[in-house]
Amino acid sequence: MRKKIAMIGGSGHIGVPLALKFASVNYNVVSIDKNVNANTCLNNGQVPFEEPGAEKLLKKLLKKKRIIFTDDYSKVKNSDIIIITVDTPMKINNKPNKKVFRVFDQIKNYLKDNHSIILRSTIFPGTIGKLKNKLKKDNIKSKLSYCPERVAQGKSLYEIENLPQIISSESKSEIKKIKKLFNSVCKIVVELNIVEAEYSKLFCNAWRYIRFAATNEFYKLSIEKNFDYSKVYNAITFLYPRNKDLPKQGFAAGPCLPKDALQLWQSSRKHTNLVYNSYLINESLPLFLVNNLKKEINIKNKNIGVLGTTFKASIDDERESLSKKLIQILKKSGSRVFTYDPYVDLKKSDALKKLLNKCKIVFIGTPHPEFKKLNLKNKKLIDCWNFIN
Repeated sequence: MRKKIAMIGGSGHIGVPLALKFASVNYNVVSIDKNVNANTCLNNGQVPFEEPGAEKLLKKLLKKKRIIFTDDYSKVKNSDIIIITVDTPMKINNKPNKKVFRVFDQIKNYLKDNHSIILRSTIFPGTIGKLKNKLKKDNIKSKLSYCPERVAQGKSLYEIENLPQIISSESKSEIKKIKKLFNSVCKIVVELNIVEAEYSKLFCNAWRYIRFAATNEFYKLSIEKNFDYSKVYNAITFLYPRNKDLPKQGFAAGPCLPKDALQLWQSSRKHTNLVYNSYLINESLPLFLVNNLKKEINIKNKNIGVLGTTFKASIDDERESLSKKLIQILKKSGSRVFTYDPYVDLKKSDALKKLLNKCKIVFIGTPHPEFKKLNLKNKKLIDCWNFIN
């Protein structure tokens, strides 16, 4: 008999690919999500966001009745394993625990002593310990594990299988069970204790964020000193292995990197100055670009276009996008802003034409490959990515 998995937050960018992976092996999956529209879409065989390969697999699994999407939290009581993948947004000076604790309040009446509960969401260090105490207080003996997600949007199905999965749990017997679970969908499993696992996710994303901050700081300096950073970047990374991990400049944003950097800073402000300064550097890049433009021209009442509104290329997710922040800054400066994103504005076929006709000043907000084809020679182009050039 196949084991049953309940995936809470299962209609989102993290939940759907993992649910599909487990349903494609030896599990029946019920994905529980409060987003009724997304659930309806998925039950009809349509994935409501960009994830290559997901829709084909979804249709196959729906036909086999191996997966279903619902907003009914009571479905967890019939499951063997509960996986929580809800997003955990945060702002500065706030810890993103509320949403996770709210989930536990919604499911506690359906929990059984033999339930295995796995958190995949990014959590503030110490959260698993607090949840364990919460369950104990409610006399619930379900076992807790933390197995952080590590995938990139648009590559999730491939990366779930091919990236090492970090696992942690409160007991050796539970570790054995969780290891067997993830070995069914990924090639390598790495074991840590719970505190180590909680910090592993933050360290991983904070390191990436720090690297982006370094290159963005170099880029800002080059603008101030009036030289071409891209030429220098190409020179210092060309056939020089010690600089190969230096990324190119651009907006470092999205629902993970800034949030995880802030959480790491919140967990120990004494030892995380580099992380916090990286946040300030990356978040200030849109304002830097606008202020630099203002030195040349008065942008009040000017038509300005922003190409791309998602937080990175080739996806349709605008969460925590610095392109959106750029748009807000331009509007506050009195500009009339026109936007277009090929992954978001699917039903606005005239948006691109309108932008190109009305705007002599254009920002590249997101380096979508589709923009390479555009003729922008007669525009004043602000392209911090050096993407078009």
